[in-house]
Amino acid sequence: QRAVGLAHAGWPGTLQRVAARTAQAMMAAYGCRPVDLIAGIGPSIGPCCFQVGPEVVAKARRVFGRAVEAMLTRFTADGHANLDLWAANEFQLRELGLEQIERADRCTMCHPHDFFSHRGSEGKTGRFAAFIGLSETLNSEPARRSGEGGAR
Repeated sequence: QRAVGLAHAGWPGTLQRVAARTAQAMMAAYGCRPVDLIAGIGPSIGPCCFQVGPEVVAKARRVFGRAVEAMLTRFTADGHANLDLWAANEFQLRELGLEQIERADRCTMCHPHDFFSHRGSEGKTGRFAAFIGLSETLNSEPARRSGEGGAR
């Protein structure tokens, strides 16, 4: 079964397990198996720049348990920490059994000329688009090379 899905998850969606829920929905609706799914985690604010407050740290601990310690860095005395959304989304997909996960590892705040960053622009509006689709030729007979005989 061929299917494609796209989801967006900022920190609230990540803590609501949007990546895992999207994969689960595809498995339920299309009979996809985790080992056949290919997931991509696109550019977003990176762990280098994404500082969250104690309330988000506490929520992340409730959602991810002990695994969250690998997702949190740069703790401050007042309970703030940097949260790695890339790792958090990858973790929940791997927990489901996905093996093919590609990460862009591109911080939108560090690369303002390439990407819009809500935090980087201090809340000024901006747009960030993503497109996804299936190719008609995916999993079809490979095209013949020039010079190989036979009509197609």
